[in-house]
Amino acid sequence: MRSLRSTALMLGTVLAMPLAAETAPPLTGATGEELLKAAYATCLLLGAAGNAATEAFVAAGWEAVTNDEAGYSGLTGPDETYAMTWTDGGYCLVQSETIGTDRAGELLAEVIAATGKTAVDLTGEDGCLSFALAGGGPGAEVTSSGNDPVCRSADNSGVSFMWAQSE
Repeated sequence: MRSLRSTALMLGTVLAMPLAAETAPPLTGATGEELLKAAYATCLLLGAAGNAATEAFVAAGWEAVTNDEAGYSGLTGPDETYAMTWTDGGYCLVQSETIGTDRAGELLAEVIAATGKTAVDLTGEDGCLSFALAGGGPGAEVTSSGNDPVCRSADNSGVSFMWAQSE
């Protein structure tokens, strides 16, 4: 397995065939690692645009529970994969109960590279893989899933995408 540091270095790699800025790989029919990559791309590309990410997950058959008062949607997808989005944009989380943090970081690196963007490693002393996109975009952090996430887990993962919020 790769270390978090080598995964962080991979985040700076750019592939020759970037994803179009307004499209994400299809969530419908995807399973396993391809499903996670499609979910990451959905958050990365649509997460800041109000309900666009939520709508994409729902269109792919994910079940949504929206709390309008609190301003978020919780989504349940296939393969023990879950998402949470803010209804006004600004935050998108994808959790897997079957893929650990090291592999999640590698898959995320592939998605970032496919967008044609470069990631800047912001991994802190806590050891959680964190980054920002050069030239603007969200920051992201890879942790375990659940209510009390830790930086590393062999069994599950959560990738949070966060955009700067204006006051």
